[in-house]
Amino acid sequence: MTVRTPSCLGLLLRKNERTRHYIQRHLDILRSIEPDACISEDDYLVAVTVAMNPNDLQSTIDRLEASGAVYGEDFVATTSADGVLGDLPAWLSEKTLHEGPHKQLTKFYSFRTIGDALERHA
Repeated sequence: MTVRTPSCLGLLLRKNERTRHYIQRHLDILRSIEPDACISEDDYLVAVTVAMNPNDLQSTIDRLEASGAVYGEDFVATTSADGVLGDLPAWLSEKTLHEGPHKQLTKFYSFRTIGDALERHA
């Protein structure tokens, strides 16, 4: 199962106890504003758009970290053009596909199990 890179500036979050509250609150707000919103999530990950500018993205990252989430372990920042900002963590795999009528490059992500991560480094 995969999730799509969120539009603009976003986050890819692992679904775990440290991110659960943020994910639920964000999705509740999004669904109240846009009931038919397309939310990219699977059993392990959720991808959300959080900002239109770097200051708002950093502010969201700061709030997540203040609540106990750890950048790189529980979540990473993304841009719609580049995908994950910085190094791809071992728990995440990335696949790039050409999609849509204009064959736009789109990145998709899936949760990498511990066994998959060990194979990656072997």
